[in-house]
Formats: sequence, C-alpha cells, structure tokens
Amino acid sequence: MIALAYALVLALTAIAAVHFYWGAGGFWPAADEAGLIDTVLGDWRARTMPPRPLTFVVAIAIEAAALVAAFLSLRVGGAIDALFSMAGAVLCLVFLARFSLGYLGFWRRRYNRQPFARLDRLVYSPLCLAIAAGFALLVAERL
Repeated sequence: MIALAYALVLALTAIAAVHFYWGAGGFWPAADEAGLIDTVLGDWRARTMPPRPLTFVVAIAIEAAALVAAFLSLRVGGAIDALFSMAGAVLCLVFLARFSLGYLGFWRRRYNRQPFARLDRLVYSPLCLAIAAGFALLVAERL
C-alpha cells in the first residue's frame, strides 16, 4: 500500500504543480488564455480564467490531499490515525463526486467547449475515479 500512497502523492503533486503554474500566469497546455479556458474549464460562459488567488487555493487544496495520502501510508496511532482515515474517506467521496459529474447531463451541457468536453470524458473524470479508488484502498487497508 505504500506504493499506492506514493503514486497518489506523485499524481496529486503533479496536478497541484500545474495549478500553481496556472496561478502564476502560465498557459500550458494551451497557447493563450482562450485556449486554456477551452482545455481546462470548458464552461461556455467563461471569458477569463478564475482569479489567480483562487487557482492558488485550489493548488494548495490538491497538495493537502497529497499530504493526506502520504500520511495514510503511516501508522502513528490513536486519534491521528482516525483523523487521517476520515480525511481520506472524505477525499475519496470528493473525487468520486467529481468523477460522477463528468458524466451527468447538466455538467456536460454547461462544460461543453472542446477540447475540455472530450478530455473530461477520457482523462479528467477517469483520473478522479482512480484517485478516489486509491483513497478508498488506503482507508480500507487501515480498518
């Protein structure tokens, strides 16, 4: 299970790093802001990327999830273990919810700009399912 925890930490840290990059004004994997909106937001109403401070908050939250995954690989004992198990279960549900949204009609109607719509169906949502499953396995292993 340590390998699974490390894999989750690596994946979540990479995702957080990309969000930090966007917060700093980067456009990868697009050439400009309009392309980035189409690639990572997909919201037909969006004219600009979210405010940079909000993007940093998201990056910090994702990195906090990586830290929870790391701590789930440890056994400290007592209330600390229970706290991290609870946090892991909540994160499992959060990522499972995000996975589910990617396939619901109202989400697909609102976030329908390309290439986001295709990437959400083929990459973003399945990645959220894999992360949710990783957290579920790490928490289950602690029971």
